[in-house]
Amino acid sequence: MGEFESFWEFEVDTLPLRPPSCQTIYIEDEDMTVLFIGHEIIQWKAWLWNIGCFATLGILGLVGFWDNSIWIQWATRDKSFESLGDNRLDGIIVIEVWLCVNKWLQY
Repeated sequence: MGEFESFWEFEVDTLPLRPPSCQTIYIEDEDMTVLFIGHEIIQWKAWLWNIGCFATLGILGLVGFWDNSIWIQWATRDKSFESLGDNRLDGIIVIEVWLCVNKWLQY
């Protein structure tokens, strides 16, 4: 495992331009790209989701647990990181990871 002195040793991907709610970081030692996306929870949609979970006896909750992108797309909207940092509980940060597959391991 490679060690690093500070956070600034990671390469930050500047292309393509993304909204202020997204930040892409490439970690060279692990050969992977990490995408951070800020979201704000829309309260009335979150309450409606909870009512739907109760009305479907938990089936909607299980679907949202197995494929959480459904809940994220429906009950949240993109929000910049600066506005998420004001100690409110209505914001989340989603982390997406992409691993680069070695060419020699492909069949």
